[in-house]
Formats: sequence, structure tokens, C-alpha cells
Amino acid sequence: MQNNRNQFSITGGINGTQESFVGEDESTSKLEGRIQFRYLHRNLSPEGRVSFTSNIYPLLGDLSKYRAETDLSLRREFIDDLFLDLTVYHSYTSDPPTGAAGTDYGVTTSVGYSW
Repeated sequence: MQNNRNQFSITGGINGTQESFVGEDESTSKLEGRIQFRYLHRNLSPEGRVSFTSNIYPLLGDLSKYRAETDLSLRREFIDDLFLDLTVYHSYTSDPPTGAAGTDYGVTTSVGYSW
């Protein structure tokens, strides 16, 4: 669904992945599903946008195991063509390696110029 300021989409698919973890010699290949939810809101003056994206990757061999990644991004023009970006992200896995955390999150910021 889309109009001049908003866009919302749901998509799906299949991913092939190969994982290898630090400290382990073996790598594993897996087939995962992919479900994505995405929302985007735009302003024209001052230029800016807010986007939210969430991806869910269920393991097709065992649907009780999955990964998820979510991002919330904000971009705002403060001075003509000078932007401030802020992104908050979160990653989750239901089956982390032994001794590893199943959740990761963080914040990134940047200042940019567009010409």
C-alpha cells in the first residue's frame, strides 16, 4: 500500500544461509523462510523520513527455531541538504551457540550532506 507520504509492504520468500561461528571449524547450511514488514513515512519540507523494517526468518526444517531483525531509522534535514540520521536495531536468534547471547541491539548516528 502506498500514497505520497506513506508506504507499507509485507513480503515473503526463502533464503539459503551458511553459518560458521567463531571458534568452530564447521559451517552449516540452512534453508529459511523470510517474512518482512516495512513501513516508510516521508516529509518533503523539511525533508525527512521514518522507516521501520522487521524481518523474521523461520528455519524451514524446524519452525520452532527462528531469527528476527528489526530496524527503526529516522532521517531529518536540519540545514539545506545537511541531514542527521539515527537508527536503532535489534537482532534475536532463538537458538544461539552455546555460551552466546541470543539478543543484540544498538544505536547508530550519522551526519551527512546531499548534493
